Amino acid sequence: MKANSTSNMDRHAPLVKTNGLCVRFPLKKESPFSKRRYVNAVSNVSIEIFKGEAFALVGESGCGKTTLADATLGFVAPTAGEVFFNGEKLDIRNKKRLRQQRRSMQKIFQDPASSMNPRFTVARAVAEPLMIRMELDEKLILSKAAEAVESVGLSAGDLDRLVSEFSGGQQQRIAIARALVSGAEYIVCDEPVSALDVSVHAQILNLLMDIRRERGLTYLFISHNLASVRKFADRLAIMYLGRIVEYGDAEKVFANPMHPYTRMLIDSVLSLDGGKIASASQLQTGAVDADASIPDAPFDGGCLLRNRCPLKKKECESIECRLEPVDDEHFTACPYYKTR
Repeated sequence: MKANSTSNMDRHAPLVKTNGLCVRFPLKKESPFSKRRYVNAVSNVSIEIFKGEAFALVGESGCGKTTLADATLGFVAPTAGEVFFNGEKLDIRNKKRLRQQRRSMQKIFQDPASSMNPRFTVARAVAEPLMIRMELDEKLILSKAAEAVESVGLSAGDLDRLVSEFSGGQQQRIAIARALVSGAEYIVCDEPVSALDVSVHAQILNLLMDIRRERGLTYLFISHNLASVRKFADRLAIMYLGRIVEYGDAEKVFANPMHPYTRMLIDSVLSLDGGKIASASQLQTGAVDADASIPDAPFDGGCLLRNRCPLKKKECESIECRLEPVDDEHFTACPYYKTR
């Protein structure tokens, strides 16, 4: 059972909300006279993350998961659309206000070894968010660091040891303590177990779930591993080429995946039976439409998955794919879900 059920969340007040969010990045010019081209990393994404829930972003590497998450933290400027936190718009141009909003946000990175200075003591690494604010005295900062370290299963006696002295799993615990020390209520977990040994995956995931239950935290959990997501998330969004293709309650999506891409991802991890669902090898056939993610080479409609989908129809080359309700708290961007 998940650490927190959706029934305990305030569904009237999303903590994080994106409205038509688009983020694009310029590509290097092939020559000084060539036209500037762009990668559309996030395209017209509108999601809501409610207080106290674990919301997952799932998709292959390069689909835009981390860019979307960074936009919700104010790390990336939207090309179009808006991001709201606690009902207030994030504006990266208002540096002072953004710093205040970020006090309620933190991020746990994929590789703990590279996200912390190995020469730092545990005390300094964990206390760094508080030291940057320069509002607390040294004694109180050390006290809060010790409390955070103990909350993740380490001891106060570890505070004087170097970060580099710990194993990968222990370093990730230190990184989690650093995310907790400032009292953040929204934490982005960017592939928090993918760089760790399989033996410690469950330990870290259970730790994150326990902390969420105890502190009422809100997580944005980024992963390509649906096995972890199924255990961890209340709701999820499936991303493909910067777009959301399926969205909603995690249990409903897993029980009845309606988009072919979602079915392929689930099948590749969970080995679902019944030949109606495409296999992992079928997912890898066909080429991604390169121009589909470049606005300066306009994409004139059609399903972005059509070159890889084993269930494609002729109409998929021109059909408009928008999220449509399948059920309460379940949406898909495949117009043909009713016929499958």
